[in-house]
Amino acid sequence: MDIIVDPLKHHYSEQTEKTGPIAFLLKYRPNPLMIPYQFLYKTISLPLLNDNTFVYPMYDSETYKLKAIYPLNPVMV
Repeated sequence: MDIIVDPLKHHYSEQTEKTGPIAFLLKYRPNPLMIPYQFLYKTISLPLLNDNTFVYPMYDSETYKLKAIYPLNPVMV
């Protein structure tokens, strides 16, 4: 008698959702101009085209909490 094990079930049970300001921005709204898909697409495609990626963190001036993250064009940095 063979036992069939679902390999995906094991991996999903071990994953935990990250918390924190960066995880929140990546999941919901990295900045006012982009949705998470656009931000991730940009930050992943830039090193493929230019061999580098830079991300600018913007902080709240009063609370000093992370407010937004913006991908920068490496050619302009």
